[in-house]
Formats: sequence, C-alpha cells, structure tokens
Amino acid sequence: MTRSLNTITTIFALCMSATLAACADPGADCAPEDTECLSAVCGDGNLAGQEQCDDGNTTNGDGCDSFCREVPVTCGNGVVDEAAGEQCDTGTETATCDGNCTSVVCGDGWRNPLVEGCDDGNSAGGDGCSAQCAIELPSACGDGIVQTHLGEQCDDGDTDSGDGCSATCQTESAGTCGIRTLGCGGLGQNGNTASPMATDVIDTYSCLVDENKSGAEVVYEWVADRSGTVNVWLEGTATLDVIVTEVLPACGPGVCLAAGRAGTPFTAVNGARYLIIVDSDVNTTAQFQVGLACPP
Repeated sequence: MTRSLNTITTIFALCMSATLAACADPGADCAPEDTECLSAVCGDGNLAGQEQCDDGNTTNGDGCDSFCREVPVTCGNGVVDEAAGEQCDTGTETATCDGNCTSVVCGDGWRNPLVEGCDDGNSAGGDGCSAQCAIELPSACGDGIVQTHLGEQCDDGDTDSGDGCSATCQTESAGTCGIRTLGCGGLGQNGNTASPMATDVIDTYSCLVDENKSGAEVVYEWVADRSGTVNVWLEGTATLDVIVTEVLPACGPGVCLAAGRAGTPFTAVNGARYLIIVDSDVNTTAQFQVGLACPP
C-alpha cells in the first residue's frame, strides 16, 4: 500500500499518542497488538484511535488539522483570537506556537513535532515519555532508571539479587531480621558489601578469633524448617567470611555458632532462627554469593 508523507506522519503521530514508542520510526508499522492505532488514518472521515476529529481531509484551518486534532476555526489565520482561546497564531505550527494556537508546553497533551518527541499529558518521567517530552526508549534492567511502564519496581544499577532489588528489577522482600530470608537449596543470593543494604555495626565474633571484621556486612535470616547439619556456602574473595549466629529478640547477633571463609557447617534445630552474616575485612568491600545446603 502506498501512503503519502502526510498520511505516514499522521499515522506515526497517532501511534505515538496511543502507545508512545509503538512506532519507533516515522512511517513504520505499529506494534501488531496495537490494532486501534493501525486502523486510524487521519483524513479518511472515520474517527478512530486517538483522533479528536476527522473531517475527511488533512487541510489545516478548518477546525480539524492535518493530524486530526481539534483547533479553533480561526487558528492558523495569523491573527491571535483571544476570544477563541488562542494564545498565539503564527499561521502554522512553530517551535513556540502549537498547531492549536496555544503556547508550547511539555505535558499539555499536545505533541508539537517540531520540538517534542512525545507528549502524554503529564510532566512525569519513567512512563515512556520523559519530563522533557522526549521518548524514553526501552532499556535493560540494571541501567539505574526505574521504568514503571516496563514493569520495573526498582533499578539499583546492577542485576544482582539479594540487595533489595532483584536481577529482574523487582523489589525484594526483607526478612524479619536481615535484608532477606534465605532458603535451602537453589542458586543462593548475590550480594555486595558495598551495597546500600549493607551495614557496618558488627565487628567481632566469638567464633572467629584473630579476625578484624570491621568492614561492612550483609545480614540474612534463616528460619530452620528441619533439624540436622546445614552447610552455609560462600563464594567471594579472601576478604569475606560467613558467620552463623543465633538471633536475639531485637534482631541482634546472639551466640556465634560457626564461621568460615568459604562456608561453614552448623547444627540447626527445627523452628530456630539464625542470622547468616557475610562480613568483610577492615576497609574492604566485595561481591559474593551465599546459600544453604540443608539435609533432606
């Protein structure tokens, strides 16, 4: 099918109004699921999609402009008609005067193609159209920008789980004590003692002598659902240790049960609560992965 440049531009504008980034390039087909956008052709006399009007032509100055947007009949005659609500009238759309004869304002819902990539009617970013009316292109989780229109609940600039924001940019629920509850088996949790979820309040442990653990630590909780020997494994650098303690009523570390640089076994009691602490040496931080291997 052959389309005129004006028709292509019009369809693009309508698609942009309907789905913001559904049509990334002027003249390109819209997303397959956007049937409403695909069916809207300005100037065909059928009101469809995001059209405000469709008078069967793409002529400006007749109350329905070439983008099928309603404008005062006098708009475009070069004379500002304040009684009709005009704020400006330059005869055509310019970088300072919208096609409806109002001043260009990002967030007013009128996209001026000369200066705006989009205009979704608000001044908020993260919804596909930025606060500066620029198209926000989809990007991967971990870029540090929370894009709620892509389903992100958080974005801390990395794809590590176990730091409050998961590898898929979903908010991670915290345990009663610690930043997160560990579970038996699986791939464990990724963490970093340099993350905002780390603390620096625990420096010494009775079961880890002659070690200066005054660096930052990341605290997890595990509520035992079985009794027996549990192995805590740790993958990280030589500056990290994993320590297992009982839990005090105020969530502080209680009796130190076991500690080790690459992991450690300890005897768990069904129903008991334990802190699994990954602590770093003084003046060091490091990434790590920690998990539990439990008896059947």
